Amino acid sequence: MRSSFAILCVWICFSVDASTPNGCFEIPEVENAEVSQSSRKDNYSDGDQLDYDCKHGYASPLKITYICSNDNWTKSHAEKCSQVMCVANLTINMRSDVTEDGHPGPKVSVRPGRTITLSCVGKGKKLQGQRKITCLSNGKWKVPFPKCVGGCFEIPEVENAEVSQSSRKDNYSDGDQLDYNCKHGYASPQKITYICSNDKWTKLRGAKCSLKRCELPEDIPNGQYTIVNGSNFVFRTTIKYICRDGYQMMSRSDTRTCQDGGWDNQLPACEEVSCVPDKIDENMRVEGLPDYDELIKYGHRLTFACAAYGQILQGPKEVTCQSNGQWSSPFPKCVEVMCVANLPVNMRSDVTEDGHPGPEVSVRPGRTITLSCVGKGLELLGQRKITCLSNGEWNVPFPKCVRGKCGPPPQVDSADTTEMAKTEYNSGERVEYLCFSKYTLDLSPPNSKYLTCEQGEWRGNIKCLKPCSVQVEEMDKRGIELRWGGRQKIFSPHQDRITFACLSGKSFIGSSDLLIQYCTDGVMYLPECV
Repeated sequence: MRSSFAILCVWICFSVDASTPNGCFEIPEVENAEVSQSSRKDNYSDGDQLDYDCKHGYASPLKITYICSNDNWTKSHAEKCSQVMCVANLTINMRSDVTEDGHPGPKVSVRPGRTITLSCVGKGKKLQGQRKITCLSNGKWKVPFPKCVGGCFEIPEVENAEVSQSSRKDNYSDGDQLDYNCKHGYASPQKITYICSNDKWTKLRGAKCSLKRCELPEDIPNGQYTIVNGSNFVFRTTIKYICRDGYQMMSRSDTRTCQDGGWDNQLPACEEVSCVPDKIDENMRVEGLPDYDELIKYGHRLTFACAAYGQILQGPKEVTCQSNGQWSSPFPKCVEVMCVANLPVNMRSDVTEDGHPGPEVSVRPGRTITLSCVGKGLELLGQRKITCLSNGEWNVPFPKCVRGKCGPPPQVDSADTTEMAKTEYNSGERVEYLCFSKYTLDLSPPNSKYLTCEQGEWRGNIKCLKPCSVQVEEMDKRGIELRWGGRQKIFSPHQDRITFACLSGKSFIGSSDLLIQYCTDGVMYLPECV
């Protein structure tokens, strides 16, 4: 019985061990970490290893690893994934804007993605590196952490000079030198140098950069120079050469400019001025032309006259060679003598040169023409017959057509003539005007009491100054009345004096002189009593 049980037990136990597989099945969970892709598989047996990667924003100083041993997972390291932080202990002369808790302080501890701003504290300290730095996901700063260093920072400014390229760099410490070069057009007798000493720039040697000077300009024959820009012949000073009278500039440029210690352009030259004769009319006599085609120099004069009878000089009798090589005026011409006049629209001549009447007069010397006026009321002022002289002038002043008589005198506002008007008046007659009752005749210039007939038109100015009219109702509104006369209507001529008084129970505020007013061409100021 016992042996049968033992056999049965062995069979059962053997059957159980044979059906149960060996190995590690449940993968351990690690906070803020995941199994790495390289160590993932379906079954794990003794000796297999699980590697873990920290999640984004977390990190572990050592790699987290589990090993399958005796069908159980055993942790090989006691590390964990902690949140990533960028940490830096600031030096005593450095400050950040904030720390992780939002308060300024000497320690920087921030999460990934956070940017902080750094600055240096203390005189003579300068930040070496970037001022703004950002924390990365791996807990490192995006750029190298800056430092606060001493030295010379603000480069001295030297007037008209620049730091030489060879001595330029980002940072300067004690003992470093700055060499300066003068700008274009400037120079210094000694090289200008500054040295960094005790975090300050100190001038080591050198004077200031001054404008370079050119040598004194050269003179030219028959000319002189004058300064048109700048002074003392230093850099950018410009001079202009001018030829004296009788000479002209032959060079393309008459100016020179001081450029970096020397004059630009070539020295100009002046040559004697000469004029070339214009074409001369074959019937012209000319005095003063040189023999053998010699040059006609500045100041030389030519005199002209017509040789043929019946011709006259058209243009100047004399021309002069000027300092610019041009004649004082174009040469004259010899033309046939004619008397010419353009007649106005209200005038006619009996004939013109071709024998037909017309508006233009053009006749030879000795010819007499007869003139007349066209239009009602026009009279010829001057001689009716005029003769052409040998010099092309008329023997008497050219006549005019003017209006001789005037019609009835014009009507004038507020005035009338003192006598019965006629229908027609001769030139020189005048009429007198008189203003209506209460109106005053203004005799101040240009006004008068007469209009005069002059060449068919009435000339002169008549003006009547208006009287002033004030109603009783208007005075009542202003609380006033006439001082002598009480409440009655006013109708007073120009310059009439009126004295007002306040109505009973009212008074005038102001000077009593304002109660006295004058009429001025229909306008009168009214005082007011309250």
